Amino acid sequence: MSSFKPFRFIAGACVLLAVSGCGGGLNPNPGGNGPTTFSGRLSTNDFYDEDSDRYYDIFVTDAVDTDSARVAMRSTDFDTQFYVYEKDSNGDYVLLDSNDDAGSDTTDSEDSFRVSYGTTYRILATSSRANERGDYEIRFSSELGRPAQVTSQDMALAKSATKFSLPARAKK
Repeated sequence: MSSFKPFRFIAGACVLLAVSGCGGGLNPNPGGNGPTTFSGRLSTNDFYDEDSDRYYDIFVTDAVDTDSARVAMRSTDFDTQFYVYEKDSNGDYVLLDSNDDAGSDTTDSEDSFRVSYGTTYRILATSSRANERGDYEIRFSSELGRPAQVTSQDMALAKSATKFSLPARAKK
């Protein structure tokens, strides 16, 4: 595993994101569990990390099973990267997994990781390089139930309550 500084959460972010994940935001799967696919876009209107000059979107979900879950992110516009955070027993979010390139011949990201029933997860979708923007698709396996995206309505409050520090350079 390469060494990097993961995103850092500041206290108020967890409360905001928990609210966003419980009925707020986009829910393309209102009838049940995934797999769920979002079509997204990284733009200058998204969350922005000044330390690494990267834009990112935030997704919120609870595990509906204890099993191996999978996230896949694809784009023809930029080199994708995602981070998965798990809520621990203290209510803090800790980095569980991240993926830059699913293989040596792709800039798409895909990985599986262990999830526990009822545990809350935050998935941050971003690019691996500074200032990359464009369309992407992100897919969550059925073990992750009802993902919701933190919406633009939540953006101002979320930005004031959230500070992430992305790695300055992604591993290659």
